[in-house]
Amino acid sequence: NDQPQLQAFGDVICDASALADFNVRPAFERLGATAVFRREASGAWTITAVDWKHGGKIVKPGDADWEHAKWCWRCSLVTYMTAVDHLVISHWVVANAIASSCRETMSPFHPIRRLLQAITYNTASINHNSALSLFPAGGMLNRMSPFPYEELQRIFAVAADSYKFQTWPQVYEAVKLPEDVKSKLPIYQDGLEVYAAFHDFVSGYVNTYFPDDAKVTSDKELQEYWKFSCVPQYARALPQLSKQALIDQLTRGTFDVTGYHELVGYVVAYTTDPAGGSMQVRPGLDMADLQEFLAVNSLVAGTGTPMPMFVPSCEPGDEDWLPQLDLTAKGGYDTKHFAEVSKLYADMMSEMKQISASVKTRNAAGAGREMACATMDPLAFERSLCL
Repeated sequence: NDQPQLQAFGDVICDASALADFNVRPAFERLGATAVFRREASGAWTITAVDWKHGGKIVKPGDADWEHAKWCWRCSLVTYMTAVDHLVISHWVVANAIASSCRETMSPFHPIRRLLQAITYNTASINHNSALSLFPAGGMLNRMSPFPYEELQRIFAVAADSYKFQTWPQVYEAVKLPEDVKSKLPIYQDGLEVYAAFHDFVSGYVNTYFPDDAKVTSDKELQEYWKFSCVPQYARALPQLSKQALIDQLTRGTFDVTGYHELVGYVVAYTTDPAGGSMQVRPGLDMADLQEFLAVNSLVAGTGTPMPMFVPSCEPGDEDWLPQLDLTAKGGYDTKHFAEVSKLYADMMSEMKQISASVKTRNAAGAGREMACATMDPLAFERSLCL
């Protein structure tokens, strides 16, 4: 809690106030709120105050606006996570940059394109559909959010321009939370293990085909790939091309379309309860009205197209993706390359299953986790973005 006006109320804040600066249509309240939490002697967390931006005041338990302020905070979280983290960052910046650049700049048998093909399956189609349904004036997102279209466009632009490339360990270090709190959050406790497993596989894969930095920096196709011409916001966030930079970009890209996408895309647990969370706030209401409830959940139901799983079940439609990495016949590479890749793949899949077992153990009753969270369970990951 680094906000002076809130420090008397508790140790930790959840700041969902970023949307407070954006105008809304006349029927709605502005979004934006910051919740304050205090850790009790038992270790449990209690919400103690909400800095309600539309109301221009700090609301406490027992106050007349307490339930409404909490509702505004939840709606602000759902809206920001859906519009910014999920749609703009995950789909339109990261996945769009990777999927477009690898196909436009690298031959079908380039080893990096082969790896990226596995994690960008159907991404172009998914993102095209999102642009048709969620981006336009009068589209689904415009109708279910409180923003006039010019403000929604401004949110898109601000979100894209704010993109910052960081590895997941760097994200962890940058988060301003007490270490004993931060280290137990599932997105980090489980997520850092997932990220490390991805990094081991990606670094081994890159080493197989590019044994030194010069092999990376002199590769003409990789030079073009690194320009990410369709998404300048992504390109300018990256360091200069090097072997380490490529490993970090591929690792974070894999993480973004699997675990991170699962994190920011999962709102159904909130939206299926009309008092859980939504994307607009009306004066005097502490839940979604009927039209909003139906609109949001129609979007949730209509865009949950499943993708093949990262850890494949090997059932029809969810086949093992290792054969896609075999460049022996058409790529002209020695059999030893695919043998090395096959071992890396087997090791990663084994580690994914071990991490999944650890997640289930941590989520078990009495294991110490305040609430079960399977967001970073690798067995729940799809290997490319669904909408």
